Amino acid sequence: MSSKHNDQAESLRRKNKAYRELEEKESTSLPPRSETHSKASKKLNWKIRFPAARILLVIFLIIVVAAVLTPLWLDL
Repeated sequence: MSSKHNDQAESLRRKNKAYRELEEKESTSLPPRSETHSKASKKLNWKIRFPAARILLVIFLIIVVAAVLTPLWLDL
């Protein structure tokens, strides 16, 4: 038998080797995971502790939106 039939996977081995080398280069250029997660962005949390204040805030926002949109509704 010829050597071509004995080693049919040689092209796949070369591709796999090239792929692994590329992965190694990419993984070494990345920062450590702990550094990445320590820089996580902080979310802006607005905490309103009292339910009554929350309800009043929602009502106020609804009134403001209604006041802005009322002229548009009346023209229809």
